[in-house]
Amino acid sequence: QAPVPSAELFAESEQLHERAVENLTAALQQGHPLTLASLHNQACSWIDRCFHEEGSLTGKRVDTAVEQLRLVHKLRIEKLGKEHPDTQQTEKKISEISNLQKQMEKDGANHGAMEAFGTWQELLQSVGTRYMRVVVHMASGRKKWLEERHGEGVTLPSRAR
Repeated sequence: QAPVPSAELFAESEQLHERAVENLTAALQQGHPLTLASLHNQACSWIDRCFHEEGSLTGKRVDTAVEQLRLVHKLRIEKLGKEHPDTQQTEKKISEISNLQKQMEKDGANHGAMEAFGTWQELLQSVGTRYMRVVVHMASGRKKWLEERHGEGVTLPSRAR
């Protein structure tokens, strides 16, 4: 069973990703597929952390993560080709982040990620199953949000109640 997201877990993750990026870049160079994978994962971790800690996908850390994903995408196209699954994975991640940012902006990002969606299904479809634990963790602290939407059929998985 995966651990519940926490500040400590994200700090540890950040250290591990940084070490992986540094070591792989030194040993294999920036354009090597393993280095690109570590850069991709590091950027995704930064985004997860922002979403967990702030409930949004705005700010310097997210901007840095998106820039890094764009660099990874460019290098993967050069090294692996546009049709390679790794290249497509990065392209999909950039698109998902952009779509979620637009949706949150359209629906009022000042209210936070949870309020930007009418139902849990809409939220999970937007962010993907990769973020499900983060969403559940956020929701566990959003009792008022859930109570306000109780009549809308919003339910929380039993593990998060």
